[in-house]
Amino acid sequence: MEAKLLRTVERWNLILGAALTLAAAVIFPRLRIVLGVATGAAIASINFTILRRLVEKLMTARSKGLLLAVVLVKMVGLLVSVWLILKYLPVNVIAFTCGLSIFLVSFFVATVKVTVAQAAEDTKRNDREHEDSQHMVN
Repeated sequence: MEAKLLRTVERWNLILGAALTLAAAVIFPRLRIVLGVATGAAIASINFTILRRLVEKLMTARSKGLLLAVVLVKMVGLLVSVWLILKYLPVNVIAFTCGLSIFLVSFFVATVKVTVAQAAEDTKRNDREHEDSQHMVN
């Protein structure tokens, strides 16, 4: 279930990033705002994709110390990227932060989606088991 959740979050990052960028272009058609949202959403999506792949490798790796070091390097890279973007690109800081924050909404939506799907699957399985037990009694 965890791998499915992470992939769903990854997919929702892309969907919400595109939707938020489009909404920003329509509602606030200024380069600094649209570029801020788009750049923040791109950084959030790329960061989450890299993190998901590292977590998948970490679960099966023998040398967890090396992968943990790679996660630390990834985090430093993220912080440096954010600093460089805010320093050199003409982005609105609030718009950038909104774009960067899409993973929070993505995680919430994906968690609800995966949980509801799992509950529906469990209900179907329980109904089948109940029907099978009824047939055995009769």
